[in-house]
Amino acid sequence: AVASALSASAESNVRQAAAQALGQIGDASVIGKLTQALAAAKDEAEVNALVAALAIVPGGHATDTAVLNELNAAQGKVRAQLISSLANRRSAEVLTALLNETGHPDPIVARAAFRDMSRAGAEDPLPLLGNRFAVIRDAELRADVEGFVEQAVAGTENVATRTSAVRGALRQATEVEARAALLTLLPACGDAAALETLNEAANDADARVRAAAVRALAEWPDASAWNALAAVRRNPESDSHRDRKSVV
Repeated sequence: AVASALSASAESNVRQAAAQALGQIGDASVIGKLTQALAAAKDEAEVNALVAALAIVPGGHATDTAVLNELNAAQGKVRAQLISSLANRRSAEVLTALLNETGHPDPIVARAAFRDMSRAGAEDPLPLLGNRFAVIRDAELRADVEGFVEQAVAGTENVATRTSAVRGALRQATEVEARAALLTLLPACGDAAALETLNEAANDADARVRAAAVRALAEWPDASAWNALAAVRRNPESDSHRDRKSVV
């Protein structure tokens, strides 16, 4: 009866109530129905209700698999919305699928995957997430997801894991813009190894990398970056470097 109301009712509020009910009492068998309704939804409130319902359907592994099957068949916004529904499902299978989605050619999908992975709260995927970020070629997408990667770094409790992940991604990055973006993550690491990497980058052959390193040094969380900043101030490459150091 509830599934019938979801698909047949002409009233959005009825369909939303049906989605909420299916989320509470359903199992893997309702995932397809909820996904069909998601694809047909016309307003934001209904979309949100369906995503929330998909996120809470019980059933463990069987439900996870059902959502992933729908994800693999979907495209565009619906695929991104299904990714959002996986926010509370943290099985190894789900995390692997989300990591794969960060490389999806549709920026909407990739952005949703990076956003969800940043909330995973698990250390193991961080190096892989950093590597995926390092090879992004779309400058707009890189800018969109940089904050999510920073959130994932900052949310990792083990400082050595943070630094190792960012430094590993730097080794993978071939484009200057990607290297510059990764350098801005090092202050969130805050340890001696991260600072060493920034000191090296401050003497890089590429001026854009050097500039990114200086900006990151200026954001360093303690006084251990002082000597490097003082050296830049004594021999600034530009007025912006001198001004940046004056602020610090």
